[in-house]
Amino acid sequence: MKKNQIWSVVGLLTLVIPMLFGILPEKTEAAGAVYYVNANDGSDNNTGSSPDQAWATLDKLEKTKFEPGDTIRLHEDSVFEDTLVLDGEANGEGAEGAPIILESYGDAGGKAAINGNGKGYVDQMEKKDIYSTVTLYNASHWTIRDLAITNIGPGEDMNEMSNKDRVGLYVLAKNNGLTQDIHVDNLDVSDVNGSWNAKDIGNGGIFFTVTGTPAGEVTRFHNISVTNCQVENVTRTGISVGATVYGDIITPENEATTIEESKIQQYGHTDVLIENNYVKQSGGDAIVPQFCYKPLIQYNVSDTASFSHSKWDLTSKENGTWQVNAGIWPWLCYFPNFQYNEAFNTVDNYDGEAFDCDSGTGTIYQYNYSHDNEGGFMLICSPKNFDSLIRYNISQNDRKHLFLVSNSLNPDYNDPRYPGISEEETANVYNNTFYTGGGLDVTVMSQEEPGYVRMKNNLFYNL
Repeated sequence: MKKNQIWSVVGLLTLVIPMLFGILPEKTEAAGAVYYVNANDGSDNNTGSSPDQAWATLDKLEKTKFEPGDTIRLHEDSVFEDTLVLDGEANGEGAEGAPIILESYGDAGGKAAINGNGKGYVDQMEKKDIYSTVTLYNASHWTIRDLAITNIGPGEDMNEMSNKDRVGLYVLAKNNGLTQDIHVDNLDVSDVNGSWNAKDIGNGGIFFTVTGTPAGEVTRFHNISVTNCQVENVTRTGISVGATVYGDIITPENEATTIEESKIQQYGHTDVLIENNYVKQSGGDAIVPQFCYKPLIQYNVSDTASFSHSKWDLTSKENGTWQVNAGIWPWLCYFPNFQYNEAFNTVDNYDGEAFDCDSGTGTIYQYNYSHDNEGGFMLICSPKNFDSLIRYNISQNDRKHLFLVSNSLNPDYNDPRYPGISEEETANVYNNTFYTGGGLDVTVMSQEEPGYVRMKNNLFYNL
């Protein structure tokens, strides 16, 4: 009897101790069928069930309905001069713990290439012409990883201005209700020559967008991640998560009011992670979460954002070529957290800062590293910018000005458009370090409109 009691105690401790110390079994994905595609050695007449029986084309995938837990593998040496549309209704959805996975395979660990060649017209976008190489439409519980994607128009090059909106990977939800558990990992997205100006709903590297009509069951994203991706030489935006038709319901853009937590939880996107991505030479902004509730944006790099300004004149309102950008920033998010990011070499464009506290509520920038940005360290922008927090960051050799303040949030500024602004609602800037090397003419703070920030305990070091 005592022996049984001893083993009962041991068994109980075996269960309890891992829970106390956070040592839990790794989450596993339910196993389903595995399908193989090889553009060089496959045939669509094969079963697709093994490397020796691989299919050959992306068309075959578009004609197949997959089940939860299935995996689709493209051979690393395959180069598909085609586009791919995966529709939840036609091609299936995963389930909790059993996603459908699209990935590469091969002994060398390479990535299958999908070259859209400027094609892939997105039929679901009404009143907007967008062309996407890989489109995931109205589908939950999908993981897309380990692929190389391009989308440059035939006969065009990245040095020519395009009037076509193009995307590398487009995740789109339309009148679909909660669209969830979509994970994008380890993609190489490059050479997407979208238009120079469009930036919100689909034009650049990786985009998540909600379209349709803001009626009936709310369509939004939940449990979304973009991780470990290399995005290079895309126009206009590198990574954008969250443009939505529910924007005006979440918060009126032109009213200087804070975002209601309950509203953005109901209509916006939740559990959003953008992590460990490297965005190089984005034509405009590098990384922009939109309409997200407490997204986490961390360990990303913005390298030479606003690259289009180094090639073309995009500073004229008179001739319609007016474009402003920053590196990594939010649009109408609620308490987004930007931490451990690096932004450098952003090209001046009137803005041109590493980071931007733009329209939204509770934006947090902490533990970030900014250097050598032509437009400076931080833009504090918009009369709809409330409760921003900027702390524990390092700025090294940023140019022009460290801060551009144009938020109109001055309690002493009497403007009937922006009533009721209090000092507590303006940006709070403390415990940051600013280093400016010799020979640089840098202003600490420029004010384009009456602006107000609170600054304390910051270190400024100038040679």
